[in-house]
Amino acid sequence: MNFLKVQICDDSLVYRALLKQLLKKIPSVQITATANDGKSLLRSIHEDCPDVVLLDVEMPVMDGITVMRELHNTPYRPSVIMCSAFTTEGADVTIEALELGAYDFITKPEGKDRKESEQKLLAQLEPQFSSLLKKKINKEATQEVFIRASAPSLPKTNTKTDLVCIGISTGGPNALMKVIPELPTNLPVPVAIVQHMPPLFLTSLAASLNKKCSIAVKVAEDNEELKAGCVYFAPGQTQMGIFQHGGALFVRFDGGAPAENHCKPAADYLFRSAAEVLKDKVLGIVMTGMGADGARGLKLLHDAGAMTMAQDQSSSTIYGMPKEAVRFGGAKMTVALMDIAQKITSAV
Repeated sequence: MNFLKVQICDDSLVYRALLKQLLKKIPSVQITATANDGKSLLRSIHEDCPDVVLLDVEMPVMDGITVMRELHNTPYRPSVIMCSAFTTEGADVTIEALELGAYDFITKPEGKDRKESEQKLLAQLEPQFSSLLKKKINKEATQEVFIRASAPSLPKTNTKTDLVCIGISTGGPNALMKVIPELPTNLPVPVAIVQHMPPLFLTSLAASLNKKCSIAVKVAEDNEELKAGCVYFAPGQTQMGIFQHGGALFVRFDGGAPAENHCKPAADYLFRSAAEVLKDKVLGIVMTGMGADGARGLKLLHDAGAMTMAQDQSSSTIYGMPKEAVRFGGAKMTVALMDIAQKITSAV
C-alpha cells in the first residue's frame, strides 16, 4: 500500500498529540517522528527523509521561517504544510513561508468545542494528504524526466486584451511570487486573481506582493474600478465578478452567491463573468491548485474567442486545476511557470 511518511514539528505537546491523533484517521499516513523545534526537525529530516512535514510557524530555538530557509540549502526537501494561528501576525508569517516554498497551510482550531475543532482540522488535512499521495504515486509511476523546451507562441489575434484573469490555489503564493514581480509597471491592463485562501491570509499575501512588485497589488473592494497596471485579489468569502460602465471595468461582489467547486471566491465565477462582459478581450489563466475550479469558466472564455492557458504539469505544485482546464478543453496551451509573466506581457 502506498503511504506518506510524515513528521510533526510543534512546540506544543498538546497540539503535537492532537495532530498525531487526527493523522491516524488518514489511512495513507505513517507518522515517523515528532519534534518540538526547528533544529531538531532538520536533524530528523536528514535521517528519515519524510514525504511531508507539518510545521509550526512560531517555535523557540528555530522557527518555521528559518526552517524553510534552511531547507533551501539541503539536498532533500519534503512537502511542508504550515500550522498557522488565525491572527494577522500568524497570516503574515505563513504567507512568507508559502512564498519560500511551503506546500500549503492549515489553521489551528480556535473554537471552544473540542470535537468541532477537531473535525474542522481533519477536514483541512484530509484533502491535502490525498493530493500529496496522488502526487507521490504519479511521480513514482512515471519517473518522467521533464526537459523544458521553448514556450509556445501565443496565437496571433487582432483582438485587444482588456483584462487578465487568473485562477490559482495550492502553491499559489510561491508561484505568484515568480509571476507578478515580473510584470512591468506600465502594464496596460488590470489583472484580477482568484486565490483560494481565507480573507486574513489574502490581505497578507497582497501586502507582501505589493512590497516586492513595481506593479500595484491589493485586495479588491466592492464596485472598485479596475485600473491598468494594478493587480486585484478577490477577497475571501464572497464571489467576485466583472461589470462594465462608461467604458471602464469594475468589480462587483456577491456574498450571497453559493460556493462553486467548494470555493468562495471561485475562479469559475470570475471567468464566467469576464466572458459575459468582455467576450474575447480577456486572457484567462489557470495555475497550480487542487480540484477543478476554473476549468468550466476557462472553457467559456475559450469558446468566446479569448486567449487561454494553463500552467504545465512540471512546474505546478499540484497539477489539479490546470489538468482539469486542459481536460475540459478550455486551455489553448500549457505554459511553464517561468514563462507566464512573459506571456501576459506579450498578450497585452
